[in-house]
Amino acid sequence: MRRAAAAAGLLASLAWADIPPSDSEGCRGAKAGAKCKTDRQQPGTCVKSTCTQNDYSDGPPPKQVTVECLVCAGSPTDAGAKK
Repeated sequence: MRRAAAAAGLLASLAWADIPPSDSEGCRGAKAGAKCKTDRQQPGTCVKSTCTQNDYSDGPPPKQVTVECLVCAGSPTDAGAKK
């Protein structure tokens, strides 16, 4: 029973690691300057930013690392815009 609970906990924690940063999906596979859509489906441009992600290279628990990424920056009135 303990093994099943431990396995379920591990799978749940791994699922969270797969959640992409806000406004980054529109820039997947794109280059800086490309046109994109924000998470709110507003037009924007892919810009360089920094994102945090879980790093499991030293095993669990993961540590948070900051990496360079692209995010879709919408108009200044878009509340989800990243600069």
